[in-house]
Amino acid sequence: MDKKIVFIFGCQRSGTTALLKSLGGLGSVKAFPEARSTLCSKDVRQGLKLNPLDEVEDKVRSVSEDTVIIKPLVQSHYAADIMDFFAGSSSAIWMFRNYADVVASMLVKWPGIDKNSHLLPLFKNNKTSNMGFRDAYPAEVVEKAEILYESNPTKEEVCGMFWYARNSLYFKQRLSERKRVFLVGYDQFISQPPVSERLLKNVGIKIREGFVSENFNSNSFGKGEQVKNRIRQSIKEDLDSMYQRLVSESDMNHA
Repeated sequence: MDKKIVFIFGCQRSGTTALLKSLGGLGSVKAFPEARSTLCSKDVRQGLKLNPLDEVEDKVRSVSEDTVIIKPLVQSHYAADIMDFFAGSSSAIWMFRNYADVVASMLVKWPGIDKNSHLLPLFKNNKTSNMGFRDAYPAEVVEKAEILYESNPTKEEVCGMFWYARNSLYFKQRLSERKRVFLVGYDQFISQPPVSERLLKNVGIKIREGFVSENFNSNSFGKGEQVKNRIRQSIKEDLDSMYQRLVSESDMNHA
């Protein structure tokens, strides 16, 4: 294929929409919206899941732009399979964000979150769920989700475990071993514009100097610190450990 395809994966509320919209403003880029795009026309319920990949490929070939951005976030557990299908023409960004800010953002966006909506799917094998399914996750994540489900968790704990589970998919799929998959921390991305711009160029996206500073700001940093007060210490330790692992392996460290 003569197009460059950049996929955006990760956990919800991690800055992926801001990235998609900003990249979509570049003249040489076609950014398909996450929801209800022509790439997801067969998902009649929510319009979030990609059509069969051969149909996605045909649609990508038909656009005039050289670079195409696609954000199949709810299918992040299939990131490796999607990358394999488009081998040779694709790159991917797996974006993560501080869990406390993600939890706070989730509770504002979806105040009705509970353990049935965001924990139960993690240990049930319902392969139609947008949350993923039991076999997609590492066994230790499934076990943690099951234990938490039975322990009368707070909404903050539910969201925290969801964040933990979704980011564990990066490691479960061994995406760090793929040269064209870039692990990017949202906070680092915004606070280090020159590094971020070098990374985007490494991904294969042509941007001008100053692009990151013009399109992103740090206003959302640290707004979730208060949610930690409603997360048990043992769970916070797991979340902190996952976040530190993500930061330590981020491609921002050597862009």
